[in-house]
Amino acid sequence: GPGPLGSGLFSGRKPPVGRAWEEGAEPGLPGGLALAVWKSPELNLIATGDDLAHSRGVDVSGVNRLFFGVLSLVIGVTVALVGPIGFVGMMAPHMCRLAFGSDNRVLAPVSFMVGGAFLALCDTLARSILSPAEMPVGIITALLGGPFFLWLLVKTHGAGRL
Repeated sequence: GPGPLGSGLFSGRKPPVGRAWEEGAEPGLPGGLALAVWKSPELNLIATGDDLAHSRGVDVSGVNRLFFGVLSLVIGVTVALVGPIGFVGMMAPHMCRLAFGSDNRVLAPVSFMVGGAFLALCDTLARSILSPAEMPVGIITALLGGPFFLWLLVKTHGAGRL
């Protein structure tokens, strides 16, 4: 039946984080991570500039098309299965880049782990703040993600240029 606050937004009837695994997302997400790790040397060269990467033998447009296609599918499957918690997928790589540097051989796997840990923390907060009712985890990620990206914009471009 409905939770203690009725059947609305805070009814306590939301599915647990991780339900996507029950729905069949497991091939897509590890596949995306494997691709990012496998292509991390090419991504590092592309990060230095397309011309340099091309001169070192990287098919820049091919790698870009591959990542655009595969990551679009991974993101689409993830959002379709677990809901609009997209700030996690955008915040984790930026937080990891600030903490661990720009080497994609490290950044790709660490971003996956930090993103998962960050979402678990946000989910725990969402389940605890209004206990016994549950707040949607997307509210927590949005409350943290909005200010984070404003800070990142100001840090990157300066307040006067926004």
